[in-house]
Amino acid sequence: MEFQKSFVNTYLLSSIVAIFGTVFLAIIIIFLNGQTRTSRQTAAFLQEYTEFKKAAIKDEIGIVMSLINSKIERLDSTFESARERAQAEVLNWINTIRLRENQYVAVNTMDGTILAHYVARNIGKNMWAFEDANGVKAVQEATRVSRQTEGGGVRYVGSVRPTTGEPGRKITYAQILPEWGWVVATGVYLDDIEMAAAQNRAALNENLKQDFTGVAFVLVLALAISLLFTRLLSGRRIRRQSLPAGLPRLRK
Repeated sequence: MEFQKSFVNTYLLSSIVAIFGTVFLAIIIIFLNGQTRTSRQTAAFLQEYTEFKKAAIKDEIGIVMSLINSKIERLDSTFESARERAQAEVLNWINTIRLRENQYVAVNTMDGTILAHYVARNIGKNMWAFEDANGVKAVQEATRVSRQTEGGGVRYVGSVRPTTGEPGRKITYAQILPEWGWVVATGVYLDDIEMAAAQNRAALNENLKQDFTGVAFVLVLALAISLLFTRLLSGRRIRRQSLPAGLPRLRK
């Protein structure tokens, strides 16, 4: 009898360990798969959102260029004074543009002199030799890519971020205005893009947490039910095997 109880207890313990180990392993696998999926989705979001922002600033510069060109078309080019007034009006208008909190439009001459900038004291400065922390000559690169058919983009560390006054990593898109010899540009800061990606990751992690909690609850419930059935079946086995010899055993 004691041997039978010891055997049953050992069987119960083995069953509990096996079921618990299976449930624990399943939870770990689900969690790791969820983390991997979240990382991949975040990386994909960052890439897609960056491309979206690059396309957006290209379109925004296109709109600004269209408005400037409409001004040029109405200009009486026979009068130099009319041209100068038109340029002054356009530059004053550009100085007021705020596409977003950290996004403005800037205008340089082809040799790097600033004609329009959200910081008034920068107007008139020559930034041709400006080199960022990574050695990128941002103004020279922007001037170079602006000559492409539809302009082009440059990545660099900007000297001043409007909201902080500190340097910030930036993508700038530039187009040339050949009639006036201007390079017109706008850009977005990469940490704004990364902040959006971080918010996306936080939302994904919250969804993962909810999914993980639900799955863990189901698995723990399954563990409890399995243990209950194991206990019941083991108890029934003990009762059947402990009947006195010679007594008939009931059959269902």
